[in-house]
Amino acid sequence: MKSTTSQYSKRIDDVRAMLEEWDVDAILIGSTSNRRWISGFTGTAGWLLISEKAALLGTDSRYCEQASNQAPDFALEQFGRNQKKEWPGFLVRDNIKRIGLEPDRITLTQFAELQGVDGIEWVKLDDAVTPFRRAKNNEEIERIRTAAAITDRAMEQVRFIIWPGMSERELAWKLEVLMREAGADGMAFPIIVASGVNGAMAHHNPSDKPIQDGEAVIVDMGARVNGYNSDLTRTFFIGESHDSRFEEIYTIVSDAHKASIAGLKAGVSGESVDTLARDVITNAGYGKEFGHSVGHGIGIDVHERPRLSKLATDEIIPDGATVTIEPGIYVSGWGGVRIEDLLLVTENGNELISRCEKNPVVI
Repeated sequence: MKSTTSQYSKRIDDVRAMLEEWDVDAILIGSTSNRRWISGFTGTAGWLLISEKAALLGTDSRYCEQASNQAPDFALEQFGRNQKKEWPGFLVRDNIKRIGLEPDRITLTQFAELQGVDGIEWVKLDDAVTPFRRAKNNEEIERIRTAAAITDRAMEQVRFIIWPGMSERELAWKLEVLMREAGADGMAFPIIVASGVNGAMAHHNPSDKPIQDGEAVIVDMGARVNGYNSDLTRTFFIGESHDSRFEEIYTIVSDAHKASIAGLKAGVSGESVDTLARDVITNAGYGKEFGHSVGHGIGIDVHERPRLSKLATDEIIPDGATVTIEPGIYVSGWGGVRIEDLLLVTENGNELISRCEKNPVVI
């Protein structure tokens, strides 16, 4: 699905409208995600300079043809091999004296080079561009839906391809193949398969450990399609024998998951949505075993604004945000349970984008 030029033109205007509030003459953007969102350029090297008069994209010869095709709203400037020597010609123009920077998206080496440009004062702009990306437009939502549908279909195959004795790494690879064959450009992140005691590690890397009969298996994965990501987690129990502890913990996590979804709508804080799930888990006696946030925004980045955490008191969730809800309980020496869905936030509530069933038992 091709984006229209006007979409990026509007985004340039939105950034320009903030220059006075930020008290800068221009903003320099080097982060891959923000650069893509504002310009449409998908290359891995390049800088945007946006002022009242200029919208420039500087990149090297490897990406010039790509940049001219993808970012027609920006004037293209080709950088030579020595980036340090290129900065004055790129930055010194139109009486620009104060330039805003994304401090969390720039290296110390890059900052030292920029400080060497005479006549420019640098201003740290924390979270300058990322708030614009919280609410998604229709095109972005459709890309996320496509990525989620691919992930759903692959996750639905877990119960048919998993068996006792296969390794975590083998299951992860089979799932990656399924998603790529279904149209994924790549994985949103390395697939997590955590079986048995490994499930106590929320971000366990798949290992050669054999999956055993009678243990829980957490599978967390997402697809990337046209630059946008999905995120989905299901927890399975392998075998016919019942595990009362698994049933107890799975029920608690499921109740916490439902509680947060019930309270998720435009205008509420990320902290309030987190609290709904956290209270369920804490009241059941597992508060210390739920250490991460209940969810996060998702789009070009797997983790982006809005935040859904106990620290997000002032983070108001907007209409059109795409977010995850993913409570979990992780017990050292036993394992873990996590359930995660992807949702679209609306004025009146939310819409479930993830469609994969939640049936944890695999016989």
